[in-house]
Amino acid sequence: MKLGYLLVASMLAMTSAQAVDADRLMRELAWKKRVLLVFAPNDRHAAYRHQAEILDALGAGLRERDLTVIEAFAGKRVVIQ
Repeated sequence: MKLGYLLVASMLAMTSAQAVDADRLMRELAWKKRVLLVFAPNDRHAAYRHQAEILDALGAGLRERDLTVIEAFAGKRVVIQ
């Protein structure tokens, strides 16, 4: 678990130059939410759009399972849902 936490925190830190504090975010989510990281070049990329369609179809199930989706795009843009 500790290695996974460090890996996620470092990926978010590298991905986001915005005000997202990866360490704080992962501490807040730890043991409260499941986290799904989605990495893509941009939100128009075919693979990302396909993944987004799947996640939209599973919306209620994701909420039931307390899943937080974090999308990281090139250009250091991060979206947390």
